Amino acid sequence: MKKIIVALLTVVMVICCLSFVACKAKVDGQAILDSYIFEKDNAVVSEDFILPATIGGQETEWKSNNNAVTLEKRDNDWLAKVNLPETDEVTVTLTLTVAKVSKDFTVRVLPIDVYDIMDNYTFAKSKARVDANFALDSECTYRGKKATIVWTIDNEYENYIKIVDDGKTCQVTPQSEKTPVKIMATFTYNGESATMTYDMIVYKTIERKELVNYWYTNVGVSIDMSGYVVAIATEYSTSYKNVSLYMVNDDFTAGYYLFRVKTTDEDAAKLKPGVHITCTGTTNQNYNGLIETNAGGKLVVDSDIAPINVKDHVYAIDEEVLGDLPSTVYHESRLVSLSNWKVKSVCADADKATGSNFTLMTLTKGGVDVQIRVSKYMEGAYATKADDATWMGLCNLTTSAPVGTMVNVTGILSKYGKSWQIMPLSADDVTASGLDADADDKRDYDGMKVANAIKAVNASIQDQGLLARLTANKEATLPTTVGDVSVAYEIIGSSNAVAIDGGKVTVTVGSPEKTTILVTYQVGEFKAIQFVFIS
Repeated sequence: MKKIIVALLTVVMVICCLSFVACKAKVDGQAILDSYIFEKDNAVVSEDFILPATIGGQETEWKSNNNAVTLEKRDNDWLAKVNLPETDEVTVTLTLTVAKVSKDFTVRVLPIDVYDIMDNYTFAKSKARVDANFALDSECTYRGKKATIVWTIDNEYENYIKIVDDGKTCQVTPQSEKTPVKIMATFTYNGESATMTYDMIVYKTIERKELVNYWYTNVGVSIDMSGYVVAIATEYSTSYKNVSLYMVNDDFTAGYYLFRVKTTDEDAAKLKPGVHITCTGTTNQNYNGLIETNAGGKLVVDSDIAPINVKDHVYAIDEEVLGDLPSTVYHESRLVSLSNWKVKSVCADADKATGSNFTLMTLTKGGVDVQIRVSKYMEGAYATKADDATWMGLCNLTTSAPVGTMVNVTGILSKYGKSWQIMPLSADDVTASGLDADADDKRDYDGMKVANAIKAVNASIQDQGLLARLTANKEATLPTTVGDVSVAYEIIGSSNAVAIDGGKVTVTVGSPEKTTILVTYQVGEFKAIQFVFIS
């Protein structure tokens, strides 16, 4: 009997232990669930989200009661995919099970609306610079839902941008100044509409020849300049941290005079002819005929660009000077050359004042005069004082190259009043040409032929009313030949208003727009350019 009682007690104890273990497992699972915080409980969800694969070291099991949220078990987590309903809000129950203990959570899935689509639309031109027509989207899709888009523009911006082509295109009228504009997109989905406004900048970037022309013909504008030092005009000041110098641009199409631009002691020590520099934040003014930057700006030496010999890039300016062509000015402040010009006059000794600028001699060709000058603003080459050998050598040219001598000249081009000037860097830049004077001293040189062609083209443009702001559509025919000179017309960039075919110009009146036309004149091997603007 005693043995039976002991056996029964043993069975009871085993059963109690097993029951205790089971109870213990149930309590642990509940504790884990009680400690878990589901941050999205009763929240609105519109994007896919992640659920944990383990909590408290225990594997989880997740279930959803609605296809608005579907669940996918992955290696290290659960992916909850949100499927937006068409119309009504859906409440989804997500059941979490840990150690055979479960707990329900809810999330709310709202139907997609027009604001969801609008907020997730990307307008590629937002806050961008625009200078050409571009396509407009007529619809957009977000999470499988499609909205239509209608574009509009307030009246105040229609001078610069317009909606054309049945709403499919934004027509841009390029501006030479940065012009802020706004364009509005109205999104419509499921009978509901919302409008978003986007900002843009209408601005035409000008480059190369047009950029040079812009700088030389507009006082008070700003451009970045990069190129090579030709000569130091005024030595670097350690007190004011500035320097003045002459430079030629990267493609050797133009020169610039930088007046008192700021730099550092380190960069100033590197400045010499042929060194590559970049100057930013400068504007120009006309001082005694020489176009120059205003004081200020910032200059850096580009040590990663190899120096050059600027004397390998001298521009033969004869024909431009003979015709006094509009593009001659672009070559100011760079090295130019004249070939076979006659010394017309030389200055008297009394005129050779130290510390000043003066005309050393006057050259002539074809009835055109050019001054050969020395300047106190040539500190990188010489100083206008008696103990400077380079300056004295220049002064001695008045006797070594007397009146009647035929000479070749290399130097920096400038203009004072109506007279073109060349400033040689040393006496070696003025040499005897070894040629006789032209028998016909006033013959019609190529530059003069181009000058006459420019007059004819300008007169045709004026006579046909293309210089005034046009208020009606117009067609005009411009000359394509003038004597021996061929004339070609090309629109720079793009134009909504002007089309050119040969010499035929067609103007379609619309929003205000200035169209830049490059006119190229050629006679023989000589080419010259002119810019014309039609509004």
